[in-house]
Amino acid sequence: MCIETGPHDTPRILTVLGADNVPDSKADRAAYRLSPAQRQIGLERLRLAALILFTFPGAPTVYYGDEAAMEGWEDPFNRAGYPWGQEDTDLKAHFAELARFRRSFPALQVGVLHWIWTSGPLLIFARELDGQLLTTGVNAADVSPALSLPWSAPPARDLLTSQRFIPTDNAIPLTLPPRSGLLLQTDLREALSLLLHVSRETTPLTFVSGVSFTSAANKMFHVKPVEFEFSKNCFYKKYCKTAFFYRNALKHRRLLVICLLYTSDAADDKA
Repeated sequence: MCIETGPHDTPRILTVLGADNVPDSKADRAAYRLSPAQRQIGLERLRLAALILFTFPGAPTVYYGDEAAMEGWEDPFNRAGYPWGQEDTDLKAHFAELARFRRSFPALQVGVLHWIWTSGPLLIFARELDGQLLTTGVNAADVSPALSLPWSAPPARDLLTSQRFIPTDNAIPLTLPPRSGLLLQTDLREALSLLLHVSRETTPLTFVSGVSFTSAANKMFHVKPVEFEFSKNCFYKKYCKTAFFYRNALKHRRLLVICLLYTSDAADDKA
């Protein structure tokens, strides 16, 4: 299934997203150009449309020139020549970056779709496949709402800005600026191959790389691991074979270390 923001027989998507109204006469539509303010709003909305386009199920299809910020109402005003050397380079880079993400993450290609937030101008959905979790968030409003995003997965990173989000009480607090979006990436396979440190005295959540889970934990802590059975609805049960919990008694620090063994990669490391 192909999905697209603008085919050849409709007005240019940038014009539709930026214009306040449609001129009545064909002559007026032929001469129409967005004002700087309208164009800025249209570009912001188009970036969101592209974000949805490249992270939604289906084959993303871009009508030539939309990535270069071409304008125009209906045919033939939407079929001008490509603006070689006059493209909007920032918008082109945005489209190219989204295409790279689509190519790099199989979850964005064939992953299961999860609807998370579909209220008013806010849209949040996730794609999941084989431990990859990509979450798209879009705020099409002219205001900046605050929300608490339900999140039982490990910490996430916004691929668009590199900002890191750490969940608290199974939620990530979000404040999306007007007409902005994000693409959160969490690789559950990578996260489950690390030692997860949770400390009340230091940073709330820190990842420390580890190769041999059991041996590394035994060297760090003066207690033996205790095997833990996952509850029926535990988030990690799908991805882990078993888990070991360690508590550090040194210096009476309240430090809990969770060692999660990924089913395929860590099967040989079980103590």
